[in-house]
Amino acid sequence: MNLIEIFKAGKRKDSRGTEINITSLDLQEAVKAYDVNTFEAPAVIGHPEHNAPAYAWVKALYLDDDVLKAEFQQVDPDFAEMVEKGRFKKISASFYLPDSEHNPKKGALYLRHVGFLGAMAPAVKGLKTPVFSENEMGVVDFAIYDEPSEIEKLKAENERLKVQLASREKSDILAFADGLVSQGKLAPVAKQQAIELLNFAERYDKGDFVEFGENESLLQKIKAFFSTQPKIIEFSEIATKDRAKEPDSVDSLVEYHEETPPELIDLDQKIRAYARVNGTDYQTALHVITK
Repeated sequence: MNLIEIFKAGKRKDSRGTEINITSLDLQEAVKAYDVNTFEAPAVIGHPEHNAPAYAWVKALYLDDDVLKAEFQQVDPDFAEMVEKGRFKKISASFYLPDSEHNPKKGALYLRHVGFLGAMAPAVKGLKTPVFSENEMGVVDFAIYDEPSEIEKLKAENERLKVQLASREKSDILAFADGLVSQGKLAPVAKQQAIELLNFAERYDKGDFVEFGENESLLQKIKAFFSTQPKIIEFSEIATKDRAKEPDSVDSLVEYHEETPPELIDLDQKIRAYARVNGTDYQTALHVITK
């Protein structure tokens, strides 16, 4: 079990400059109060206002003398890799105070989230490097804000890391879609719509707010995806052996959505023509045409 140090008992200032004394007894009560079924604290980058997006979840808390440690679960693989590479060398904890209106278990300190920091040092010095502010009343974020410039640097660093993580996720989605096309499981003309749906699903799973453009909806995007699929069965005509030899038969056997880009239609027709003439399947023809 890999535990990460997230806080140490003592007197220190929170992110708003208020001096607060949190004792070992307070931390012991926080350990007892923590319950994933009541409120599961996320691992986040920095101190986001709404605890999102979450890159891991705190499974349990432990107290070792005066050091509070956390065990994480459901860790995002890309996030874990960035932590292992040392992108987040510091950690800062955010707590609900015992009398906070939003405290899931009033009467005891309760962990709100664990923030992984880049350039900014946390208020609790001396915690080991991990290996793996919100202005709401009743919440304390322990991180040092010395100069306005440091705040801007931290925000910029956090945004850069978020963009980097999002870029990697989009690359994985693109590779997945390309794999489906190369295996003949997805028509090239429908790849872009498939990518858009996968991007939506990825953001939805992370709890991000997804906003569509004017006159757009998820239903419309799904319809667009199915509409771009080429016709697989032609009910009005049956392709005979002689007809399959006709050079222009591809156009009459396949119908495309009106918004399908011409270059994708051209590619699809070349693939089908090659497969028909050479007696190969769609996947083999795709490799030959696109290599």
